[in-house]
Amino acid sequence: MDFARFHKDLVIEIRTKSANFDSIKDITSIENVIFAWTLSPDEVIKKYEHNTPSLQNRLNSIRSAIDKGWKVRLCFDPILYIENWKEQYEVLIDKVFKNISGNKIYDVSLGLFRVSKDYLKRMRKQRPNSVVLNFPFENEGGVSSYNQSLSEDMIMYVYKKVSKYVDKEKIYI
Repeated sequence: MDFARFHKDLVIEIRTKSANFDSIKDITSIENVIFAWTLSPDEVIKKYEHNTPSLQNRLNSIRSAIDKGWKVRLCFDPILYIENWKEQYEVLIDKVFKNISGNKIYDVSLGLFRVSKDYLKRMRKQRPNSVVLNFPFENEGGVSSYNQSLSEDMIMYVYKKVSKYVDKEKIYI
């Protein structure tokens, strides 16, 4: 952050799942630093994001950051194709924007689960029983992700839900 403070032409995104904003609460916000929180449904956090803060604790930190003048990006990324994914992401999005005003958000990014083919192979060896990792992904250019039809369905569903709370110009896919 100190480096960014002295290089105004540089924009830094700090991607996090942290609920520990208090550790930097005394640092004055920096115009070219964006805190980007990864947000996932509660079920995803419990099953796949072991040892990470709860959604509510992340939201509390996001509110604190906004109140201190920091730019905040919300990242619904990776969107996972899980059981009842539509319902789970709808609940997530509604909860997020009941806690945080959409007009106070710098922007929102949306993205699907995607990983290099080689890394996916290693991940599958480490977690052979993972429902998420053993999905029959398609490979395009060395990157494994959902097929085009499912990808479009998932992104558009989440985009429509988020756009109820945030201006469409602030949502990036």
